[in-house]
Amino acid sequence: MALQALGQSARWMAVRLVAPMLGTAVMAVVALFVARQVTQMPPILALSIIAGSGAAAYLMTLAVVLGGRMPAALRQAA
Repeated sequence: MALQALGQSARWMAVRLVAPMLGTAVMAVVALFVARQVTQMPPILALSIIAGSGAAAYLMTLAVVLGGRMPAALRQAA
């Protein structure tokens, strides 16, 4: 319904969601892997390492998928 109101197709939306969905999947895999490696560390340090590595994986994935370009919506907002 919302896509009809915008005059856009489901394919249009799917193309725009590929990069964030792929980034989220990679981030989750990295965070789970790192979480298993830091089990003996203090909780706040472990959480910081897990979150940082997940965020880095997400950003690197988006940079690769988007070819280093910022999405048009973010360029316009800046």
